[in-house]
Amino acid sequence: DETFAQWFELGLESVAEDVLPIEVSLGQLPSRLCVGDLTFQIEYKPIENDAGNVEKLLIVMSDITQLIERERAENEQRELMKVFQHIVRDKTTFLEFLSEAELLVAVALENEGDNLPYLKRMIHTLKGNASLFGLTTIADVCHRMEDEIVDTGEAPGAALRRELSDRWKVTRSNLKKFLQDRDSTAVEIERGDYEAILRAVGDGADTETLASMICSWKLEPTKRRLEFVVEQASALAKRLGKEGVRFDTDPGSLRLASERWASFWSTFTHAVRNALDHGIEGPDDRRAAGKPSAPTIRFSTLLDGPEFVIQIADDGRGIDWNKVGERAREKGLKSDSPDDLVEALFHDGITTKDVVTQFSGRGVGMGAVRAECAKRDGTVRIVSAVGEGTIVQCRFPVEQMATIEEPVLVVG
Repeated sequence: DETFAQWFELGLESVAEDVLPIEVSLGQLPSRLCVGDLTFQIEYKPIENDAGNVEKLLIVMSDITQLIERERAENEQRELMKVFQHIVRDKTTFLEFLSEAELLVAVALENEGDNLPYLKRMIHTLKGNASLFGLTTIADVCHRMEDEIVDTGEAPGAALRRELSDRWKVTRSNLKKFLQDRDSTAVEIERGDYEAILRAVGDGADTETLASMICSWKLEPTKRRLEFVVEQASALAKRLGKEGVRFDTDPGSLRLASERWASFWSTFTHAVRNALDHGIEGPDDRRAAGKPSAPTIRFSTLLDGPEFVIQIADDGRGIDWNKVGERAREKGLKSDSPDDLVEALFHDGITTKDVVTQFSGRGVGMGAVRAECAKRDGTVRIVSAVGEGTIVQCRFPVEQMATIEEPVLVVG
């Protein structure tokens, strides 16, 4: 392996120069060698003479191919179990994720970097949603693709694309056993809806009312979707070490055409991660600010005149507008007014975090949210004050909630 050979030679030179501590020099030597389908673990053990000087180097090469295969198989099994749990709880939502992920993977594999900001948003969205549904191996590849884009300023290379392609094929193959019985024409009815129409029939409701109620079964209650968002947010909070967050929902008894909104909910996770990772403070900071020890994030869907609104509100630290202004000026963006600062938040690369993590810090999430809203003639409104929390509203014309064939319904 040419790359291994180069690092091996440089590492040996460092050992021979004896400038750095021996542990540091040995730590710079390559530790893994791939030859065809085989993988070897390389260990370096210094042999000292009576004077305590390194005289020889013992190199131990261990074939760990089977170990890696076993670890990979175990990871796949863990992923499958998580996916199976999602399918059992809400098969429709998982199928929407799968359909959306297919498109995102295609973008990641085919885009040559002619629209790099768009590519970054798609990969970031795929990473976030794969992580939420337990597909950590997919999320890990996406994270490394993001790193490569940042490091090179270009689209990910052939090696990472091939890895994503292979990983996705394996994932789809493994999922077949759970999805063979799926029926996209089925209409699922919740017990409450079933009981409601029985009461309507018993009360002698007219045909138009009954037809409207039955038509609503093809639409998804936002209550169900918000419950799923809370479930995913709770899991993410635990991974971030913020288990004490309280989640509230207010769905407003609304329904949406699920297929038309699938890609939006997929992207909305960026706002959820921002609220948890950027917004919610630690216990000590909250006590110092005189806030309740349990942070709160509230998800709502509501009608506001001619607009339909999807909202997330937290009582966290709020947006550091001074830092937004600094980052905006570094990018050559306007930062003179509050509107300029809000606009900067949607610009790729603008983030108030100093460290990139697996969850946030790339500065592409809110741009993706706004782009998804624009597809539905919507806008994003952000209200935030330091120390008081942040409200993000995605606002759409009411007619975007469903097609004419699937009318907008408010059911009580």
